[in-house]
Amino acid sequence: MIKEVTRFQTSDGQLFSHLASAEYHQVQITNAENCTRLLDAGESVADILRSVDRDVPDPILEQITKDSEMVISYWQCKDTAGYKPVRFNDDGRLYVFGDAGSWSGSYGGNVSIQDLVRYAKTRGSILSPNSTLGEE
Repeated sequence: MIKEVTRFQTSDGQLFSHLASAEYHQVQITNAENCTRLLDAGESVADILRSVDRDVPDPILEQITKDSEMVISYWQCKDTAGYKPVRFNDDGRLYVFGDAGSWSGSYGGNVSIQDLVRYAKTRGSILSPNSTLGEE
């Protein structure tokens, strides 16, 4: 028996059985692309979250930009800040990347906004060229 099957494909190639699911996912993709453009332009993570009607769970997000360097201790072998926000994902997380002494060299991964707050508050993380958190 042969039957016609209709699926809905989003710009990232994912297929959905229901139009509403595809539309929702496409909005998430578009939001992530717009947020990444704002990050590339130097906006703070807090301003970016507000632009897509998301809560800003901690004031420290006002200081985090694409140039902020963070310590992510379980990814690295030394306490040097080096991981920077690179892009927003369609699931609302951020991809961070850098080289801060990981045993395998440069490394990146996806982090939640809550984890980003935690890493920004880590001693040694540098949120802007003129201020280092924890060295007051």
